[in-house]
Amino acid sequence: MHAVCLEGVTRGDAPRPRACSSTLTGAMVSALHPLVATNVGFAITFGLFVLALLTLFFLTARWAIRHDRAGYAAWRKRQQAAAAPTTTETAAEGAEGDVPPTSDP
Repeated sequence: MHAVCLEGVTRGDAPRPRACSSTLTGAMVSALHPLVATNVGFAITFGLFVLALLTLFFLTARWAIRHDRAGYAAWRKRQQAAAAPTTTETAAEGAEGDVPPTSDP
């Protein structure tokens, strides 16, 4: 099998391709084998980086949600504590206002 150069002239001294599978998948695998071998280290490193990033996102979101819930609960307690004396005082004032005035000479 001869290789064709860019000018269209057939050269007999061109390197011959390696023997590979007759199927498209076999040809692609044999052509990509050096790339796959060099990209394994990158794939592992990048995979670990993505895993660490997703873990940090999850932990940050969980921390934020927990602190938000705790802050909301504390805020509700403060609101209820501030509202409780006001309702009691108004009830006491209303009770005093309902009593008819006494006749003092």
